[in-house]
Amino acid sequence: MLQTLSIVLAVLSLLFAIFLFTVKTKNKLGNVLLGLYFAIMAVDFSAYINIDMPVSVAMFRNDFVSLTSRPLIYLYVLSVIYSDFKLHKKHLLHLSWLAIDLIIMLPFYLGGESKQLEFFSNYLDFPQGKFLMPFSMVHTQFYLTLIFITLIQYKKKLLQNFSSPNLTNHKWLLQMTVMLQILFLFVFTKNILRFFSYDFSVVENSRIAMLLFIIFFLCWLLMKALHAPEIFRGIDSRLKLFKEITEEEKKKIAQEEKVESLKSYMKEKEPFLNANLTIQNLADQMSLPVRELSIIINFHFNRHFYDFINFYRIEKAKKLLKDRSKQDLMVFEVFYDVGFNSKSSFNTAFKKHVGLTPTQYRKSS
Repeated sequence: MLQTLSIVLAVLSLLFAIFLFTVKTKNKLGNVLLGLYFAIMAVDFSAYINIDMPVSVAMFRNDFVSLTSRPLIYLYVLSVIYSDFKLHKKHLLHLSWLAIDLIIMLPFYLGGESKQLEFFSNYLDFPQGKFLMPFSMVHTQFYLTLIFITLIQYKKKLLQNFSSPNLTNHKWLLQMTVMLQILFLFVFTKNILRFFSYDFSVVENSRIAMLLFIIFFLCWLLMKALHAPEIFRGIDSRLKLFKEITEEEKKKIAQEEKVESLKSYMKEKEPFLNANLTIQNLADQMSLPVRELSIIINFHFNRHFYDFINFYRIEKAKKLLKDRSKQDLMVFEVFYDVGFNSKSSFNTAFKKHVGLTPTQYRKSS
């Protein structure tokens, strides 16, 4: 069963990788990175298939897969969420983990096959094995944590720069990372059982459980990830979070006349009626640097751009719902008229600001 599952996963991963390499898409770099990840995973699954190969090759395969697949997923996430992402020489630093591993393992690669086989069979009896096992675990958790932090920052930047951020896409990418975290726990448990359990059947069952979960993960990813490059709203990686700006600069920029000018513009021109309004659009309309506008909104109003725009949309919606001459206007028509692009986001924002649903508010007014 273990071999059958491994063959199925290796074939599926290779087919998925080939598809990602050849399919036409705007996010070509993202597809290549994800394709490389699945090509490497196909190599990883070959570990459970009876294939004759030199011990040194099997040793290198395990280390190479472990220490290159995690950075690839991290770079893939960056390529999807940042529209201007490109690979640079600095990204080669992600290979430093593999370089450290190769240096530590060099005596075994240069040694004879008997020495390699002894190490391969009694991993934890050697100082190198005792170091590299937790080293690999730390490496994996490091990148998963890095992805989680990146996604948190991405969500904050979306809220600070878009009036209608597509958080659904952020949600599925977060789900993917959670599933990778679960997969890591499977691998961690399997390794613990491998080195500390005398019952070989327990180890084999843990491997089968892990591979079954990977099949589920792969099928889920096939349905979700292929569409992500087209529906994800990429942002400029140079955008800074509000907390990264100094207090002195905030006070200097958020002057009263600029604040009043922004309030007047929002009331008179009603730019929030544009469902796709971004902070860059609003800054251009007001002839302000986008950095200044971001500081004014966050410092003076203590809101994300998303909440700031929604405040004016909700105020406009309240007027429409109260207007006796517009009682024939359906609630679902109101959210379009005030700049929302979905009923659910309108209802959520309305209840957050007013404490009632739009229907309840109309009945109470």
